[in-house]
Amino acid sequence: MSKLIYHYSDANALKSIIENKEIWLTGHSFLNDEMEFHEGFDLLNKNIGKVVEQNNFTERSKQILSEITDHVSSSLVFSCSFSSEPDLLSQWRSYCPQDGGFSIGFDKELLQKSICGHNPTGNIRRFDDCIYDESEKLRQAEVIADGCCKGIDLHFEKMGRDVFYNTFLEFLFYSFRCKNSHFIEEKEVRVFTYAHNKFERISINDGSGFPAIEFFSKENVQFRTNKNIFIPYLKQSFPIEAIKEIYVGPCKNRDVVVQGLQLFLQNLGLINQVNIILSNIPYRRF
Repeated sequence: MSKLIYHYSDANALKSIIENKEIWLTGHSFLNDEMEFHEGFDLLNKNIGKVVEQNNFTERSKQILSEITDHVSSSLVFSCSFSSEPDLLSQWRSYCPQDGGFSIGFDKELLQKSICGHNPTGNIRRFDDCIYDESEKLRQAEVIADGCCKGIDLHFEKMGRDVFYNTFLEFLFYSFRCKNSHFIEEKEVRVFTYAHNKFERISINDGSGFPAIEFFSKENVQFRTNKNIFIPYLKQSFPIEAIKEIYVGPCKNRDVVVQGLQLFLQNLGLINQVNIILSNIPYRRF
Protein backbone atom coordinates (compact mmCIF):
# COMPACT_ATOMS: atom_id res chain seq x y z
CA MET A 1 0.00 0.00 0.00
CA SER A 2 1.22 3.48 -0.83
CA LYS A 3 2.28 5.73 2.02
CA LEU A 4 -0.46 7.91 3.46
CA ILE A 5 -0.03 11.55 4.40
CA TYR A 6 -2.49 13.49 6.53
CA HIS A 7 -4.09 16.91 6.31
CA TYR A 8 -5.58 18.23 9.56
CA SER A 9 -8.74 20.31 9.23
CA ASP A 10 -12.03 21.32 10.78
CA ALA A 11 -15.39 19.95 9.65
CA ASN A 12 -16.07 22.75 7.15
CA ALA A 13 -12.72 22.26 5.41
CA LEU A 14 -13.18 18.48 5.32
CA LYS A 15 -16.61 18.90 3.74
CA SER A 16 -15.27 21.34 1.13
CA ILE A 17 -12.24 19.19 0.26
CA ILE A 18 -14.37 16.10 -0.35
CA GLU A 19 -17.31 17.74 -2.11
CA ASN A 20 -15.15 19.90 -4.41
CA LYS A 21 -12.25 17.43 -4.77
CA GLU A 22 -9.90 20.33 -4.09
CA ILE A 23 -7.16 21.29 -1.69
CA TRP A 24 -6.06 24.89 -1.23
CA LEU A 25 -2.45 26.05 -1.52
CA THR A 26 -1.84 29.16 0.60
CA GLY A 27 0.74 31.90 0.02
CA HIS A 28 3.81 31.21 2.19
CA SER A 29 3.89 34.71 3.70
CA PHE A 30 0.56 33.94 5.39
CA LEU A 31 1.54 30.66 7.11
CA ASN A 32 2.09 30.16 10.85
CA ASP A 33 5.88 30.47 10.75
CA GLU A 34 6.75 33.99 9.64
CA MET A 35 10.28 32.85 8.66
CA GLU A 36 8.98 30.30 6.14
CA PHE A 37 11.15 30.32 3.02
CA HIS A 38 13.51 33.09 4.21
CA GLU A 39 15.63 30.86 6.47
CA GLY A 40 16.51 28.47 3.65
CA PHE A 41 16.99 31.23 1.07
CA ASP A 42 19.36 33.16 3.36
CA LEU A 43 21.46 30.04 3.99
CA LEU A 44 21.60 29.26 0.28
CA ASN A 45 22.59 32.84 -0.56
CA LYS A 46 25.51 32.69 1.88
CA ASN A 47 26.78 29.53 0.19
CA ILE A 48 26.33 31.00 -3.28
CA GLY A 49 28.48 33.93 -2.15
CA LYS A 50 31.19 31.54 -0.91
CA VAL A 51 31.26 29.60 -4.19
CA VAL A 52 31.48 32.80 -6.25
CA GLU A 53 34.28 34.11 -4.04
CA GLN A 54 36.29 30.89 -4.32
CA ASN A 55 36.02 30.53 -8.11
CA ASN A 56 37.09 32.65 -11.04
CA PHE A 57 33.65 33.06 -12.58
CA THR A 58 33.01 35.40 -15.49
CA GLU A 59 31.18 38.65 -14.85
CA ARG A 60 28.38 37.32 -17.05
CA SER A 61 28.00 34.26 -14.78
CA LYS A 62 27.86 36.48 -11.70
CA GLN A 63 25.21 38.63 -13.36
CA ILE A 64 23.10 35.57 -14.24
CA LEU A 65 23.32 34.23 -10.68
CA SER A 66 22.23 37.63 -9.36
CA GLU A 67 19.25 37.65 -11.76
CA ILE A 68 18.21 34.17 -10.67
CA THR A 69 18.33 34.99 -6.95
CA ASP A 70 16.36 38.18 -7.66
CA HIS A 71 13.67 36.08 -9.34
CA VAL A 72 13.59 33.69 -6.36
CA SER A 73 13.13 36.73 -4.10
CA SER A 74 10.23 37.81 -6.31
CA SER A 75 8.45 34.46 -5.90
CA LEU A 76 5.28 33.93 -3.93
CA VAL A 77 5.22 30.26 -2.98
CA PHE A 78 1.90 28.51 -2.36
CA SER A 79 1.64 25.30 -0.34
CA CYS A 80 -0.66 22.84 1.35
CA SER A 81 0.71 21.04 4.40
CA PHE A 82 0.44 17.36 5.26
CA SER A 83 1.97 15.29 8.03
CA SER A 84 3.32 11.76 8.07
CA GLU A 85 1.62 11.40 11.46
CA PRO A 86 -2.16 10.78 11.53
CA ASP A 87 -2.87 11.42 15.20
CA LEU A 88 -0.56 14.07 16.61
CA LEU A 89 -1.62 16.26 19.52
CA SER A 90 0.34 19.30 18.33
CA GLN A 91 -1.43 19.10 14.95
CA TRP A 92 -4.87 18.84 16.53
CA ARG A 93 -4.02 21.90 18.62
CA SER A 94 -2.61 23.92 15.74
CA TYR A 95 -5.01 23.22 12.91
CA CYS A 96 -8.30 22.17 14.47
CA PRO A 97 -10.82 24.03 16.65
CA GLN A 98 -11.24 23.23 20.34
CA ASP A 99 -14.42 21.25 19.71
CA GLY A 100 -12.64 18.79 17.41
CA GLY A 101 -11.29 18.17 13.95
CA PHE A 102 -10.30 15.59 11.37
CA SER A 103 -7.12 14.18 9.88
CA ILE A 104 -7.61 13.24 6.23
CA GLY A 105 -5.39 10.41 4.98
CA PHE A 106 -4.33 10.79 1.33
CA ASP A 107 -2.53 8.28 -0.84
CA LYS A 108 0.72 10.19 -1.42
CA GLU A 109 1.67 8.38 -4.63
CA LEU A 110 -1.74 9.00 -6.18
CA LEU A 111 -1.59 12.69 -5.24
CA GLN A 112 1.87 13.02 -6.74
CA LYS A 113 0.84 11.42 -10.02
CA SER A 114 -2.23 13.62 -10.36
CA ILE A 115 -0.79 16.95 -9.17
CA CYS A 116 2.97 17.14 -9.62
CA GLY A 117 5.11 18.12 -12.58
CA HIS A 118 4.49 20.65 -15.31
CA ASN A 119 1.05 22.20 -15.11
CA PRO A 120 -0.59 23.07 -18.45
CA THR A 121 -2.30 26.11 -16.91
CA GLY A 122 0.36 27.26 -14.43
CA ASN A 123 3.69 26.57 -12.78
CA ILE A 124 5.27 23.31 -11.63
CA ARG A 125 3.69 21.52 -8.66
CA ARG A 126 5.95 19.49 -6.40
CA PHE A 127 5.81 17.25 -3.31
CA ASP A 128 8.66 17.31 -0.80
CA ASP A 129 9.44 16.47 2.82
CA CYS A 130 10.54 19.44 4.91
CA ILE A 131 14.16 19.62 6.10
CA TYR A 132 14.48 20.29 9.83
CA ASP A 133 18.00 19.14 10.67
CA GLU A 134 20.48 22.04 10.62
CA SER A 135 23.40 19.97 9.35
CA GLU A 136 21.28 18.58 6.50
CA LYS A 137 20.12 22.07 5.53
CA LEU A 138 23.75 23.19 5.35
CA ARG A 139 24.86 20.11 3.42
CA GLN A 140 22.18 20.55 0.78
CA ALA A 141 22.80 24.31 0.54
CA GLU A 142 26.50 23.65 -0.11
CA VAL A 143 25.81 20.98 -2.75
CA ILE A 144 23.17 23.02 -4.58
CA ALA A 145 25.18 26.25 -4.50
CA ASP A 146 28.35 24.55 -5.74
CA GLY A 147 26.68 22.53 -8.50
CA CYS A 148 24.38 25.26 -9.79
CA CYS A 149 26.94 28.08 -9.72
CA LYS A 150 29.53 26.04 -11.57
CA GLY A 151 26.84 24.85 -13.98
CA ILE A 152 25.94 28.44 -14.84
CA ASP A 153 29.60 29.31 -15.49
CA LEU A 154 30.25 26.24 -17.61
CA HIS A 155 27.03 25.79 -19.57
CA PHE A 156 25.08 29.04 -19.79
CA GLU A 157 26.48 30.05 -23.19
CA LYS A 158 25.36 26.74 -24.74
CA MET A 159 22.20 25.95 -22.78
CA GLY A 160 21.25 29.31 -21.35
CA ARG A 161 17.48 29.11 -20.94
CA ASP A 162 17.48 25.54 -19.59
CA VAL A 163 20.32 26.16 -17.12
CA PHE A 164 18.70 29.42 -15.98
CA TYR A 165 15.30 27.78 -15.47
CA ASN A 166 16.62 24.67 -13.71
CA THR A 167 18.84 26.72 -11.41
CA PHE A 168 15.89 28.95 -10.51
CA LEU A 169 13.84 25.88 -9.58
CA GLU A 170 16.67 24.33 -7.55
CA PHE A 171 17.11 27.52 -5.52
CA LEU A 172 13.39 28.04 -5.03
CA PHE A 173 12.51 24.47 -4.06
CA TYR A 174 15.42 24.14 -1.65
CA SER A 175 14.48 27.40 0.08
CA PHE A 176 10.92 26.32 0.64
CA ARG A 177 11.78 22.86 1.95
CA CYS A 178 13.70 24.30 4.91
CA LYS A 179 11.74 24.65 8.12
CA ASN A 180 12.67 25.69 11.64
CA SER A 181 13.91 22.72 13.67
CA HIS A 182 11.39 23.46 16.46
CA PHE A 183 8.63 22.14 14.18
CA ILE A 184 10.27 18.73 13.61
CA GLU A 185 7.49 16.82 15.42
CA GLU A 186 5.10 17.72 12.60
CA LYS A 187 7.02 15.60 10.04
CA GLU A 188 5.60 17.88 7.38
CA VAL A 189 5.19 16.96 3.73
CA ARG A 190 4.24 19.76 1.37
CA VAL A 191 2.73 20.12 -2.05
CA PHE A 192 3.75 23.49 -3.38
CA THR A 193 4.00 25.74 -6.40
CA TYR A 194 4.79 29.38 -7.02
CA ALA A 195 3.87 32.57 -8.84
CA HIS A 196 5.43 35.98 -9.30
CA ASN A 197 4.59 38.23 -6.36
CA LYS A 198 3.01 40.69 -8.79
CA PHE A 199 1.30 37.82 -10.65
CA GLU A 200 3.26 38.61 -13.82
CA ARG A 201 4.31 36.30 -16.64
CA ILE A 202 8.10 36.25 -17.08
CA SER A 203 10.05 34.34 -19.75
CA ILE A 204 13.70 33.78 -20.59
CA ASN A 205 15.01 33.75 -24.13
CA ASP A 206 18.75 33.19 -24.46
CA GLY A 207 18.93 34.15 -28.14
CA SER A 208 19.62 30.59 -29.24
CA GLY A 209 16.63 30.49 -31.56
CA PHE A 210 14.73 28.04 -29.34
CA PRO A 211 11.36 29.11 -27.90
CA ALA A 212 11.46 31.11 -24.69
CA ILE A 213 10.76 29.35 -21.39
CA GLU A 214 8.01 30.91 -19.29
CA PHE A 215 9.23 30.27 -15.77
CA PHE A 216 6.63 32.49 -14.12
CA SER A 217 3.26 31.52 -15.59
CA LYS A 218 -0.07 33.10 -14.78
CA GLU A 219 -1.85 31.38 -11.89
CA ASN A 220 -5.53 31.66 -11.01
CA VAL A 221 -4.91 33.27 -7.62
CA GLN A 222 -7.93 33.76 -5.38
CA PHE A 223 -8.35 35.41 -1.99
CA ARG A 224 -10.06 34.59 1.25
CA THR A 225 -10.15 36.73 4.37
CA ASN A 226 -9.24 36.06 7.99
CA LYS A 227 -10.24 38.99 10.19
CA ASN A 228 -8.75 41.96 8.31
CA ILE A 229 -6.15 40.00 6.29
CA PHE A 230 -6.54 39.11 2.60
CA ILE A 231 -4.94 35.70 2.04
CA PRO A 232 -3.98 34.55 -1.48
CA TYR A 233 -4.49 30.91 -2.36
CA LEU A 234 -4.76 28.51 -5.29
CA LYS A 235 -7.30 25.74 -5.76
CA GLN A 236 -5.81 22.37 -6.71
CA SER A 237 -8.02 19.52 -7.84
CA PHE A 238 -7.23 15.88 -7.00
CA PRO A 239 -8.86 12.48 -7.62
CA ILE A 240 -11.27 11.60 -4.81
CA GLU A 241 -9.83 8.07 -4.85
CA ALA A 242 -6.76 9.52 -3.13
CA ILE A 243 -8.63 9.82 0.19
CA LYS A 244 -8.23 6.51 2.02
CA GLU A 245 -9.02 7.25 5.66
CA ILE A 246 -10.22 9.93 8.05
CA TYR A 247 -9.21 10.20 11.70
CA VAL A 248 -11.77 11.72 14.04
CA GLY A 249 -9.86 13.92 16.45
CA PRO A 250 -10.33 14.33 20.20
CA CYS A 251 -13.84 15.67 20.77
CA LYS A 252 -17.01 15.43 22.83
CA ASN A 253 -19.99 13.45 21.53
CA ARG A 254 -17.70 11.28 19.43
CA ASP A 255 -20.45 8.79 18.56
CA VAL A 256 -22.56 11.57 17.03
CA VAL A 257 -19.55 12.94 15.15
CA VAL A 258 -18.76 9.52 13.68
CA GLN A 259 -22.39 8.88 12.77
CA GLY A 260 -22.65 12.19 10.94
CA LEU A 261 -19.39 11.56 9.07
CA GLN A 262 -20.58 8.08 8.05
CA LEU A 263 -23.84 9.48 6.68
CA PHE A 264 -21.93 12.19 4.80
CA LEU A 265 -19.63 9.65 3.15
CA GLN A 266 -22.54 7.30 2.48
CA ASN A 267 -24.43 10.07 0.70
CA LEU A 268 -21.44 10.66 -1.59
CA GLY A 269 -20.87 6.95 -2.27
CA LEU A 270 -17.54 6.96 -0.41
CA ILE A 271 -18.39 4.90 2.66
CA ASN A 272 -16.66 1.76 1.34
CA GLN A 273 -13.60 3.70 0.17
CA VAL A 274 -12.79 5.72 3.27
CA ASN A 275 -11.90 4.10 6.57
CA ILE A 276 -12.97 6.06 9.68
CA ILE A 277 -10.55 5.82 12.60
CA LEU A 278 -10.82 7.28 16.10
CA SER A 279 -7.97 9.27 17.62
CA ASN A 280 -6.18 7.57 20.49
CA ILE A 281 -5.78 10.91 22.27
CA PRO A 282 -8.32 11.55 25.05
CA TYR A 283 -10.47 14.66 24.71
CA ARG A 284 -9.35 17.77 26.58
CA ARG A 285 -10.29 21.37 25.98
CA PHE A 286 -6.93 22.18 24.48
